[in-house]
Order: sequence, then structure tokens, then C-alpha cells
Amino acid sequence: MIIKKNVGNAVKRNYSKRIVREFIRKNIKKFNKFNMIIFLYNFKGNLNYKDIDADFKKNLKFL
Repeated sequence: MIIKKNVGNAVKRNYSKRIVREFIRKNIKKFNKFNMIIFLYNFKGNLNYKDIDADFKKNLKFL
């Protein structure tokens, strides 16, 4: 997983990675039919799991 340095300091980048990994871990069965998953998320604020989950479920109708 790659997060650019303009997102914030190392603590924010690692927290963002953990949030996205947790989302994938909880929803892995929904992604089994894909070989590769690429998430592009452009957000420069405070992330939390509920916001990520709501955004992905709203934008990805198959979830």
C-alpha cells in the first residue's frame, strides 16, 4: 500500500493504512472475485473507519 508524503506525517499515513487494511479484512469475501484491488482515496483530513466504510459502500454498489 502506498500513501504519498503530502497526506501528513508518518503517524497519519500509517493510521490511514491500518484503516484501509481493516476495511479490506472485514470485507474480503466481497473482493474474492477480483485478482487485484486498487484503492484511490483522495482525502487530507482525519480518517476513521466509519467514514471509509460509508464512502466505499455508497460508491461501490456491488458491496
